[in-house]
Amino acid sequence: MVRSLKNTMVAAAATVLASIGLVTVSQAPASAAYGCSGTLIDTYTLKTSALEGNLTYGNIQLYYSSANSGTDCAVNVATTAGGAGHAKQMSVDIDKCDEDVPGICASSTFDGDVGQYLSYAGPVQVTGTNGHCVSLEGLISYNDRTAQLKGTGATHCR
Repeated sequence: MVRSLKNTMVAAAATVLASIGLVTVSQAPASAAYGCSGTLIDTYTLKTSALEGNLTYGNIQLYYSSANSGTDCAVNVATTAGGAGHAKQMSVDIDKCDEDVPGICASSTFDGDVGQYLSYAGPVQVTGTNGHCVSLEGLISYNDRTAQLKGTGATHCR
């Protein structure tokens, strides 16, 4: 009880100090998850169709690192609605586009992962992405429904 009261008082004091600017609270950028190095730079939601309930089945997370003249890495992470913890068909693909401006992606370099997974597909990565765009796609099939990202086109151009 004493510890709980002490923790509550410390949290309240920190909140007051932060609100008047005497203490700053910052959150580090999300990084290095699911086997990807670098910083999380974008998330793409995979939803079922409106006829199938418009359920969020997962998210494709895109990470970037400056290593190897630019490395982009992606994973497809299932949500609870998308069957996290249950075996299901999942995929994630990443392409390094020949282009350096957003639009259609012509690619000769790609990495992909497809299979039966419990929680996530990937990681997949391409290197040498500085001066190029990337394109992503993926899917999750669970309970006779499919959520799919059919392709982002050339995006995250550097």
